[in-house]
Amino acid sequence: YDFTEEVFAKNRVKKVFYKLKQKPGKPIYYGTTKGKAVFGLPGNPASVMTCFYLYVIPALRTLQNHPDKELPKIHLPLAHDFSRKPGITAFLKANTDMKSVQILEGQESYIMRSFAKANALVMLEPEKGEVKKGALAETILLPI
Repeated sequence: YDFTEEVFAKNRVKKVFYKLKQKPGKPIYYGTTKGKAVFGLPGNPASVMTCFYLYVIPALRTLQNHPDKELPKIHLPLAHDFSRKPGITAFLKANTDMKSVQILEGQESYIMRSFAKANALVMLEPEKGEVKKGALAETILLPI
């Protein structure tokens, strides 16, 4: 059960967003209280890592006045065909040699093995179900 929204509301956290249309990490919560950022991260390990990279790191960098708020993003050709069910934004664990990017096996949100091998995330827009080898993929470089 997810009590995040209820618990934060009782503690006077003003909700900014909750439950994004993304996979993994749909149940992420972000709010503020007393001028402080509050995050509620999902329960599955890979979901936590993905949301940490996409939302928490930029928030921390903003607080530090870091010149680069978000992790670096580049467009790289996909090293292979990839197919999935469209309909939701996907952040897929991947590996890049900076010439191309390969989406790794083991994308389920409870699997950490692929995160141990990943040095990037590939973002696929909701409408993208099939992506052909050589197509440019938005690639988020992870700090490793």
